[in-house]
Amino acid sequence: MPAKAASTDKATRFKHILDRHGNVPSISRRGNCYCNVHAEPFRSRPRTELLDGGNFPRLEEAKPEIDHHIFYYNAERCHPSLGYLASNHFETHLQTTSQRFPA
Repeated sequence: MPAKAASTDKATRFKHILDRHGNVPSISRRGNCYCNVHAEPFRSRPRTELLDGGNFPRLEEAKPEIDHHIFYYNAERCHPSLGYLASNHFETHLQTTSQRFPA
């Protein structure tokens, strides 16, 4: 199968999985490369660091690693776009500031 056809087949299967679970894909318009810019670091670590080119043999083995990654990403990892705060800290700061200075 040509590369383009294989890619299209994977995309179609992925869309069916999303539909089956009631999810809607986030797709930007052509030329808008910023659609997934904030999700990429979140998704790339499990692929590159945890899996190291492999996969988890069973879902039970993946869950603790994924849970740890989500905790780290939200509570510890400092984001340059958030003033080098972790996501949870930024959100708390934003909510506190919003309560002090309502619109």
